[in-house]
Amino acid sequence: MDFNPNRRALFQRIASPLQTASLAKTPQRPIYSVEESAFLQSCTQCQQCLEACPANVIELTEGYPVLTSSQYCDGCVACVLACPTEALSVGERRATITSGCLPALAVYCQSCAESCPQDAIEIVSGQQPHIERTLCNGCGLCMTHCDFDAITLSA
Repeated sequence: MDFNPNRRALFQRIASPLQTASLAKTPQRPIYSVEESAFLQSCTQCQQCLEACPANVIELTEGYPVLTSSQYCDGCVACVLACPTEALSVGERRATITSGCLPALAVYCQSCAESCPQDAIEIVSGQQPHIERTLCNGCGLCMTHCDFDAITLSA
């Protein structure tokens, strides 16, 4: 490849590695998974969560469980009860909406509120969605339905 000194080529050379890095996304783990690095250390790849899931929405990717379709996971905790390690745990986690959720789009999107079985998410026009922490059970369904990765689970 010949070196091209013009500015457009410079920006293409800079942007190319950045775009590649941003495309790498963490696999969508079962909704009760602990933080990714702790999950990878704790999970023994025993497949008991996969076998326990009544909705059959957990499969193995590279030996670890991932959700095939989060829209069908109902948060029943069968996978948590089957997990012999702490890789899956309900704990004290609650959903938090990050700045990645734009108030102007939330009114039209509403996927988090529609997926919440506890009705813990309130969306008001012009404001960032609000999660009532006393109603949130930490199931993570809102997080798996968010197209903008704007919801996290934390203690």
